[in-house]
Amino acid sequence: MRIHSVGLQGLIGPAFALAICGSASAQEGNYGPPSPTAAEIAKAKSGVLNQLIDPESGRLQDVFFKRNGPYPTFCGAVNGKNKVGGYVGAQPFIVFGNDVTVYQGRPGTQAAFTRMWSLACAGGQQVQLPNF
Repeated sequence: MRIHSVGLQGLIGPAFALAICGSASAQEGNYGPPSPTAAEIAKAKSGVLNQLIDPESGRLQDVFFKRNGPYPTFCGAVNGKNKVGGYVGAQPFIVFGNDVTVYQGRPGTQAAFTRMWSLACAGGQQVQLPNF
């Protein structure tokens, strides 16, 4: 699983993959079940939590799943502790296939992350995952 920092360079891999496959609504074909498998959930969850300073402190919220062509995609928010032990507030994340990106508000990256979110997470059939 590729982990991306949230700097602009970290957005290039997932953005490139989205540009190649297009949005989910543009994809046709049977790439897998409309709901995630247990293995896909476990891989996505560990990928997001492992980006945190304290992975065990991670709280995931508003998570949903959609299948973008052959790519399982998870979108939501994660809150975790910083180095001094305080929670930093919910930050949006995208797991697109093997790419994990958590947006942390670095200057100059919001537009790229918003574009990625609109391509990977908006529209199409979404499956809410309240117990993610």
